[in-house]
Amino acid sequence: MPGPNAPIPKRTTRRWAQPSVLVPGLILFVAIGALALVTVPGWLLGNWFPEATDVERNKLLGVAAQIVLFALGGVIAIIGVAVSLSRHGQELVASERDQARLDHDKDVEEARREEVLEQRRIDAEIDLRARFVGSVGLLSEEAPIRRQAGLISLAALADAWITFGRSDEAQVCIDVITTYLASPSDQKVRVTPASERTVRLTGYALISAHLNRRAEPSWRDKTVKVAGAVIDFPVEMSGLALKDEGSLHFSDLLLRGAGMLRLGEVELESGAQMSIMDAVIDEGASLRLGGLAITEGSSLMIHSSRIGPGARLQIISPVVTARGHAILAGVSIEDSGALEVLSPEIHAGGIVTVSDLEVSRGSVLNLTHATIGPMGEARLHNVALPGDMAQTFARRVEVDSQATIRGAVTEL
Repeated sequence: MPGPNAPIPKRTTRRWAQPSVLVPGLILFVAIGALALVTVPGWLLGNWFPEATDVERNKLLGVAAQIVLFALGGVIAIIGVAVSLSRHGQELVASERDQARLDHDKDVEEARREEVLEQRRIDAEIDLRARFVGSVGLLSEEAPIRRQAGLISLAALADAWITFGRSDEAQVCIDVITTYLASPSDQKVRVTPASERTVRLTGYALISAHLNRRAEPSWRDKTVKVAGAVIDFPVEMSGLALKDEGSLHFSDLLLRGAGMLRLGEVELESGAQMSIMDAVIDEGASLRLGGLAITEGSSLMIHSSRIGPGARLQIISPVVTARGHAILAGVSIEDSGALEVLSPEIHAGGIVTVSDLEVSRGSVLNLTHATIGPMGEARLHNVALPGDMAQTFARRVEVDSQATIRGAVTEL
């Protein structure tokens, strides 16, 4: 497309077809035609009938004149066609010139519109970055309500960046929120103060709302990673639905005292990932995963985690299907600690891997109504349980004839 400063194309007719040439030519032709009409008939008769008398030639003069007129009429017709073509060419030139002007005006207007849009985009980006600086600044304020406002502002800013088409900038806002949640609340006290608890609950609520299956804009395809958080208060996140390689990771998580982390009605699909790595659940705290659906190449991993005395890890009604993969590896259950897996279902290409499970004799391992359906697969590696637990484990697993079990549970 030509630029707004491109010259308007011009087109001219042939020189002979221009009016300045045609009008004098027509006058000359009329004069020559009149002269020819007077002289040519006699000349023709003199050449055609040299021996004819004047009387005989006068009789044929009208016929000869008609022949000359006919010839002149042919020439006039040719000239008329030429004139018509000249006029048509002029009209085409005028039309092309008008269209060129119109196209040129459109190009100019489009260029101006693009300049305005680009300037607006630049101004909007400057405004968003200014908002980011202000929001981050609020997180260091002494007043809890201002820190809470900072988290809310960052979440809104992440949504604005998504709408703006910059997912990378939205991810930065999400990372700042999760970093705040993992930061120490107060070095002088062991229990999170009530005021700070309210701020952090706001952060978890914002994450939960944006990972909800009905969220718009959503963070369902983003990476949400909370590393090193201490939770000694109840946190509930429900209705989560991660997709398109989105992920939710808790690493180096410490749940203690009154701490409860409940993740309910979680859907993982289209390659999404959820993990709990190097977690410690201690002092009567609990971690509950309820209503899990792991499908379409997604995965859940609970790895290298410890369930301390009086603590509890519950996995309720997980369904693993369609290349979904649930992994429980390197988990240790100490005295009076409990691991409960209630009504799990594995079928249609779903895989569950249990490996390196350490179970103390005073701990609780509760497995109820486990089903490994057609095309489901269970992989067991280095799973050794006390005798009564091993026998109970075997009795509570229903295995379809088309299911696959690799490895076995051994007795301590």
